[in-house]
Amino acid sequence: MRWLMVSQNTPDQAVGGTEQYVQRLSEGLMARGTEVAWLHADQEPALREDKGQADGIRHLRIPLRFFPQRREQSWQIEPLGLEGLRNAIEEVRPDFVHFHGFGRSQSPEHFTLAKNAGARVLMTYHAPGQSCARWDLLYKGGEMCSGLIDVQRCCDCALHRAGLPAPLRWVLAGTDCSALAHILPYGAQHAFVRRRGMLDYQQRWNRGMAIPDRILWHAGWVRDLLMRNGVPEDRLQHLSLPPPRSPLPDSKRSATGRRTRRFLYLGRLIDIKGVHILIQAVRMLPRTEPIEVHIFGAKGPEEYLRKITALCEADPRVHLEAPVDAAQVPELLAGADAVIVPSLWPETGPYTVLEALWAGTPVVGSQRGGIEELIQRWGGGVLFEPGNARDLARILLGSDLGSLRRDPSVFRETWNAAFRCELDQICDRD
Repeated sequence: MRWLMVSQNTPDQAVGGTEQYVQRLSEGLMARGTEVAWLHADQEPALREDKGQADGIRHLRIPLRFFPQRREQSWQIEPLGLEGLRNAIEEVRPDFVHFHGFGRSQSPEHFTLAKNAGARVLMTYHAPGQSCARWDLLYKGGEMCSGLIDVQRCCDCALHRAGLPAPLRWVLAGTDCSALAHILPYGAQHAFVRRRGMLDYQQRWNRGMAIPDRILWHAGWVRDLLMRNGVPEDRLQHLSLPPPRSPLPDSKRSATGRRTRRFLYLGRLIDIKGVHILIQAVRMLPRTEPIEVHIFGAKGPEEYLRKITALCEADPRVHLEAPVDAAQVPELLAGADAVIVPSLWPETGPYTVLEALWAGTPVVGSQRGGIEELIQRWGGGVLFEPGNARDLARILLGSDLGSLRRDPSVFRETWNAAFRCELDQICDRD
């Protein structure tokens, strides 16, 4: 059996759960005898193959130059790289083509091309940005949205983010004013074309979701969102997060006499991940409180990095560390009292929680999306109100996190068995 993964990036190009997911899923497939190729973007002018890959995956790169686009192109999801995908399919001849996004390089046209080539088409919903005009699935920046793509409501929410006052938002969200946009400078057209753009996007989304043979999900809220938007339940398939590639060492923290508690943050430095909430919580604690927080963050907007850097410099208990390779994560987890996952948006995983549970390290996470689901199902953690630094500070100061530590062997065994069973179902079912 041959499997072609399609994503915009690989782990060496980006830091995020999607790339980890594809890497680990590929390893899981190869363990059962499946040949795996991975197609992703490159700046080179022609399809090329990376030779001598140590991971055993056949890496194919296609030329995709993501030049700055006009706003309406993102709504219409203008396809890019169709010829590169066609060439890769002809070369690999896959039984499955598995897409890991929905956008310009993974559009309804790409799905159709793969299906017309005779392959089974899969798509995994990885992040809220695959269906949300705001990209974070937070209604007007606050509570988690149901995810239903409602043109008027979504348009109102998007215009709220753009800073438009309520009366004007309501008019432009409820009426197609795109015909007036041409008389305005391009920079001023957004509010007038937004409703038209949402209609375009909704049509493309509905068309795209009707094509894959299976849409994979690994958090229950994603399943609910997809069904809310008209995807039949019999086309949805659960697949647990692919487990870490090798056993992690058990957490070694215990009553060793060291009073200082060590907390970790592992992830991207971007506002939706809530790193600033963690730092605010630490600053609410007495300066005499013996804790240290290590933030291992990677990539993200420069403006947010500057903000986080300044906040860290203002409190000697908070340390902004250089990004670490995935191979170093197990040892970091093993030496931590807890991992903090303060996300503001709903996570579809996240891997940080899975890896912490895998090591037996307690999790302190926001009560949001996949974080909440994992902790409620498996234990080993405590939840706090998303965005509430005071609630997080209370947990860091007063909770007996050591009581959450446990032997992770049963969790590992159960998770591995479920993943293998679900993967077999996908392969055999289709």
